[in-house]
Amino acid sequence: MIFTTKQIITRCSEGSPATTSDLQFSHIHVRREAFYVVEGESRYMFNNQIFDAVPGSVFFIEPWMTHSNGYQPDDQGLFHLWLHFVPDTDISVFPIKVMEHGEYSLRFPSFSLPKEYAMVIDKRWNQVQNMENADQTVYERMLRGPMNAILDEIALQFSQNESLRDDAVPKLDTVIENIKKYIRTNNARGCSLEKLEKLSGYNRFYLAHRFRLYSGCTIGDFINKIRVEYTEAAFQQGMRQKEIAAELGFSSPSNFWNWLQKHKRQ
Repeated sequence: MIFTTKQIITRCSEGSPATTSDLQFSHIHVRREAFYVVEGESRYMFNNQIFDAVPGSVFFIEPWMTHSNGYQPDDQGLFHLWLHFVPDTDISVFPIKVMEHGEYSLRFPSFSLPKEYAMVIDKRWNQVQNMENADQTVYERMLRGPMNAILDEIALQFSQNESLRDDAVPKLDTVIENIKKYIRTNNARGCSLEKLEKLSGYNRFYLAHRFRLYSGCTIGDFINKIRVEYTEAAFQQGMRQKEIAAELGFSSPSNFWNWLQKHKRQ
């Protein structure tokens, strides 16, 4: 398996204006992430614009940058590699397959790359962000090399690691760590037991039991912890209560506020 960067999409890329309908599925978070398109073609909302996500495309998503949350009903037949950058730690790789009607799951267990890869691409990313008048050409020149190195390492792991197969059965500890990363990356939005059951392949009741034994807290407690962390960071960014409530999946700002008063004291 060979992965090649054919198109790099960043904050300086130009797409088509997003519609109100596109923006209603928007999502922002506190961490950097990127995704690489392996198979399939779709439209993707990124930085309030619409881009063609085709094989070989890499989207570099910066903190607090608007982008699509999950996949849309007309998305299908996609295989994306989502890269979540964990500060001072590593890069977590989530191989996501998208089936019919935008339903998605892990194609096989997620895994991590050595922190050296995260350090290199973080350094380049920081450099280009600190440049005055950096344009798309500069982003491509600075990020293409580190991204290709990361893709080469992923391809190597695919070919050598027996656990990275479609029919592999992951260890339960790995599954739980994957779930925690998924919850954190999605700001706990859309993380129902039903969804986590589909992502993990384990019965929701057994999963909840093992999660508590492994993590020392319930899935619900962990979700609340992530929500509180996001809320604190979002308020520091100047986000309004209504915006935070929508991002976290609350039905109304008042429901969000009631939840916050209860959990911020815990």
